[in-house]
Amino acid sequence: MKTPLTILAAIFIILAALFLFSPRQAGAPAQNVYPWDIKTSGGAVSVFGVTLGSTPLQQLMDKLRDEGETAIFVEPDKPPTVEAFFKSINLGGFQARIIAVIDVPKQAIENWAGNARKMSPQASGARKIKLGGISLEQAKQRPVEAMTYLPRVAYDETIIRQRFGKPESIASVSDSEQYWFYPGKGLILNLNTDSREVLHYLQPSDYNRVRQDILSTTSSP
Repeated sequence: MKTPLTILAAIFIILAALFLFSPRQAGAPAQNVYPWDIKTSGGAVSVFGVTLGSTPLQQLMDKLRDEGETAIFVEPDKPPTVEAFFKSINLGGFQARIIAVIDVPKQAIENWAGNARKMSPQASGARKIKLGGISLEQAKQRPVEAMTYLPRVAYDETIIRQRFGKPESIASVSDSEQYWFYPGKGLILNLNTDSREVLHYLQPSDYNRVRQDILSTTSSP
């Protein structure tokens, strides 16, 4: 099991390489498709029909109707991680991108990396190893342990409070950027007036440690 800091760092590696596009499309309301439809039961967090820590990647792909791209990310001085990213999905009429961090044993990651034919350098300094064949099929059976949702539509504070409720606490990074914490929902929301918002969904076992790492570099408003 990877550390919470590694999970968050892995997500930011992909965020650095992504940019948002595609217009919002209309769609009929459905269940488990909105980022604020978060369910908590028995200490588990579920969103988009996925229960973190137990739902396999294949089920997320089926839900999104998209295979996305699954890859190993290797960053200097950090454990390698496996992420699946979906560049353009539509849930409930909202266009967005989703990044899923997959829970994979270290030995399996090493085996997959050893069987890979190509490794691509990233601007962040990390190396990306795209999975395919047997390695990809095995990855699809592993559980999703964390997710990040990048909406195309901009959220303001009013919308966030209406949809997600009042945060337990808020930490400021700068005049334009804040983290809103919803531990009861397993959600950390990065609100930035200079760019799009970023929603991180975490398991309860990871949440407090990730929050403490963020708080160590921020201040309360």
